[in-house]
Parts: sequence; C-alpha cells; structure tokens
Amino acid sequence: MRGLLSVLLLLCLTRQAATFSPILGATRAALPHRLCASPRLGLRLARCSAGAELGDIVQRAALRRAEAAEILPALEELLATKPQLGAIGEEDIAGEFELVFSSAVANVPFLKGFFPNKEILSFDLQAKVLKLEIEILPFLPKINVIGNGLVFDPAASTLTYQVKEGQEPTVWELFYAADGVLGAKSSKTGLNVARRIP
Repeated sequence: MRGLLSVLLLLCLTRQAATFSPILGATRAALPHRLCASPRLGLRLARCSAGAELGDIVQRAALRRAEAAEILPALEELLATKPQLGAIGEEDIAGEFELVFSSAVANVPFLKGFFPNKEILSFDLQAKVLKLEIEILPFLPKINVIGNGLVFDPAASTLTYQVKEGQEPTVWELFYAADGVLGAKSSKTGLNVARRIP
C-alpha cells in the first residue's frame, strides 16, 4: 500500500512539474529585461515572453549589432504595447547616455539609423535640465544643447523639456528601460535607442 502511494505521489509531482515548466520558462526568459517584473502590469506570460524577445533586439541595437529592418518594428511594437508603462523610474534614466539609434536617420544611406558621431545626453531631474553634448568631429568644438523645465512623469513614463522659449516642448515617451538601455519616442526625432555610459 505504501509503495502504491509513493508511485501515485511521484506521478502527481511529475505532472505538476510538466504543467508549470513552460510557465516558469516563459517568466524566466522575460525577467532579464524587467518586462514582467511588476505584477501590477497584469501582463499575460505569452506577451511577456514576446516583450523579452523585442527587448533583445533593442539591447543588440544599443551595441550596433542589429539592423534597422528589425529594430524599427521592435521599437514600434514596444511603443504600441507599452509593457513597462508606469514601471520606469528615476533610477532608469540616471547618468549619461549615448544616443545610438534614431528613426530620423534610418533611411539615410550608410547610416541605417545609427549615429556616426557621438551624442551624449543626461537628464538632471533635480536641476530640471536636459543636457545634450554633440561631437561632430574630434577636432571641432562640441555643440551643447540645453533643455529647460525638465519634468519626469513616472505614471505616463514621459520626459518633457523646452530647448527654446516660445517653441513647443519636446516630449520623450519612454517605453523601454533595462540593463542601461532606453527606448523612447521623441516628439522631435522619432524613435530612439540610448545606451548608458558606464
């Protein structure tokens, strides 16, 4: 009798493991990019897994190891679904970032969305200032752009600032933040990928 109970218990545990294994696998695949990290997002596991695959493309874009043909659809999908809406915090935008990819230059021959020069930006939330330093060529003076009145809305995942008085404010709609990489839609320059500078 005891042997029969042991066999039944073993079968039960094996069946449960088989049931939960795909779920755990999908969750584990999504976790590295924090697309499933917040339970209040209420995402289905399948959507989280798909979001993680899109996140992999964004990560490769930040390293210039992806093509515009796959980067743009991934950014558009993340923007449309917003899996991290309300989950991006000040810690995600702290530090300096290098702008790596922009849809504004995706159709420019030889560039294919990647900046040939170095553009460094930082969001100073305490001073309410955005700083953008543009290096055209190493031997030329750098161009400094200042955005004033910087405001971060964590609920909407947006950054708003104004470069010149009288102009429309620029809005950055953040839709991806993981492992030091940002994905955002700028009201001025379109879809962008930025990588934190260590």
